[in-house]
Amino acid sequence: MEIRISERKKTKKVFYETNGKKSEPQSSKLQEEDTIYVAETGGGSIYAKCVVKKIHAPKVFNNLSEVIRFRRENKSPIDDKFFLDRLDGFEVELTKNNKARFIIQFYETDQEILPQSVSLTGELETLKWWQGINELKPKHLNYISKPDLWIESDLKPNISSLLRTQLWSYFTKRKGIGHIVDIDHFVPKSVGAPGNIVENLVPIGFSLNRYKSDSIPKGFFEESQDFF
Repeated sequence: MEIRISERKKTKKVFYETNGKKSEPQSSKLQEEDTIYVAETGGGSIYAKCVVKKIHAPKVFNNLSEVIRFRRENKSPIDDKFFLDRLDGFEVELTKNNKARFIIQFYETDQEILPQSVSLTGELETLKWWQGINELKPKHLNYISKPDLWIESDLKPNISSLLRTQLWSYFTKRKGIGHIVDIDHFVPKSVGAPGNIVENLVPIGFSLNRYKSDSIPKGFFEESQDFF
């Protein structure tokens, strides 16, 4: 479900689910005190954890005009894109079955912003295509709870898009670096550095990265004198 930036810091958050073609809303399986994780739509990141506090009774509609009237009267908590996608599906279903019903269920949560956004990559790649609520597997929860342990490390000379995304999230959320434009090998692969290990990757501006090129920072030699 897509959340506007201005709403992200709210500690109280209302979400909703609608039914699929022939099913109840996925939120009908929720119970109070369940934990859910919130991610941006479009393949973004998980950025918040919510505890379910109240589940409202489903609202059932028999035709499009009823749904549209309800949407007009309850605009604030309803996400346009998700809602309209489901409404299109309801319209198609009505052409096949005039007894089809459209169901909306709201639920209230306490929201906590995660200290570090968790990219939908690696073990979480398949979650990009999910809509609404789905049950996370233990491997997903392990990945979300300890994202730093899963930062890709390898000896390749090029920084992959997956690794770049993970590092951007790590540096901005954990290290307080607010603006990152590039990731650089501190000691270049060309002079014998180990490549893409986290300890050798640093945030840097594009112009400074071009200026540095394959040179070795002076501070590296100064630190080395303490060990050799």
